[in-house]
Amino acid sequence: MIIYGWNTSNLKQAQLGESYECPDCHHRNSVLAVFASYVHIFWIPLFPYKKRAQIICMNCDRADEDKYMESEIKQKVRQLKKSVKTPWWMFSGAGIVIILITFSVVSGFLDGQEQAAMASSPEIGDVYVIHDQEETSEYNHYLMKVVSVAEDSLYVTVTSYSYNGVVDRLDPKDGFYNLSFGLHKDEIVRQDKSGELKQIYRGYSSIAGFDREVAYEVPEAIKVE
Repeated sequence: MIIYGWNTSNLKQAQLGESYECPDCHHRNSVLAVFASYVHIFWIPLFPYKKRAQIICMNCDRADEDKYMESEIKQKVRQLKKSVKTPWWMFSGAGIVIILITFSVVSGFLDGQEQAAMASSPEIGDVYVIHDQEETSEYNHYLMKVVSVAEDSLYVTVTSYSYNGVVDRLDPKDGFYNLSFGLHKDEIVRQDKSGELKQIYRGYSSIAGFDREVAYEVPEAIKVE
């Protein structure tokens, strides 16, 4: 649940003294106050959106907005408004958002650079999460593991299950087949650049189940009598 809203802060006030008489109680004890309204999310100020002034009687608490003030007092109001700067803390939420976005962009870039480096230098045991772009069902992701690396090629095996997204561990009934096939190293680089290669796992723990092996069974339809 996102908690958001708006709030108001008193930025500055100045005594009007004898120059102003309250229309209600006729006391000459009023202040000219400048307020700023701001939007907040989870009570963290996001950005200010309005600055306004009020004349407040300290005797009867009557408050008049600047747009209803008499013309002779409006000049003083404009001067006070102009002299009051919006405090930096009212932009703190926007600053946090900018920092988070910047961090996310930089982190994503560095992760992409790291993955590109691993794709171009495969190691035995590397696990690739591949998005099969030709698969029409929701289960269009599978995992591929490197079992050996040669000079310009590598041998890989795949999982017996497909998944509906990027996963970091295998289903308990899933495992990598006990057979492999060859690929040129450039194919892994191509898949990384095209976006088919979604994730590379290296140095994983046994909890992920990536060391699990299952026997490959030839489908009945292609068995030779």
